[in-house]
Amino acid sequence: MAGDDSAAAVTSVGITEAAPTAPESQLRGRLSLRMSSPDNIWQQLWSSAAAVPVSKQTPLFDHQKEAERVLDDLQNIPPSALLSQLCAVALMNTTFILSHCEGANVPSVKEDLTQLHRSMRSLDFKSDFAELEPVYTALATELTRMETVCARATSLTYYFPACRRLQDELVVSAW
Repeated sequence: MAGDDSAAAVTSVGITEAAPTAPESQLRGRLSLRMSSPDNIWQQLWSSAAAVPVSKQTPLFDHQKEAERVLDDLQNIPPSALLSQLCAVALMNTTFILSHCEGANVPSVKEDLTQLHRSMRSLDFKSDFAELEPVYTALATELTRMETVCARATSLTYYFPACRRLQDELVVSAW
């Protein structure tokens, strides 16, 4: 931002934080120009809010109540529904991990991973495992194939670092 200290960095929420090498006086931070303008809604709310110690504020989140609710839900969930949700999480995490490997930057691999992710997002994972077992089996088979493709594509990116088209053609021809 123009006019700001070179030792400061602007974050996405509009607060300017001091760089790690800044002197002690700059470590407290300050609002960005946009956030510090008098007509900004946050400035108006901040100036009109009464100062209340944290110990006297009403909690926004009741940890005890939510923990009890979660434990109650876990006690009452049917095992097949729990297995279905765990499979959904495992499959989505696997897709996420594969999409962040070096081989995922090869165009055909990226396209296949995007398509796989779209098809997984369109499923209703709230069903019982027995209903979705064939779907999970097919997705697991496809993820196994994509893992192999990603490994090959990653290897090709190291052997041919500047040849994205060649990498893509070799990956497609290996399928």
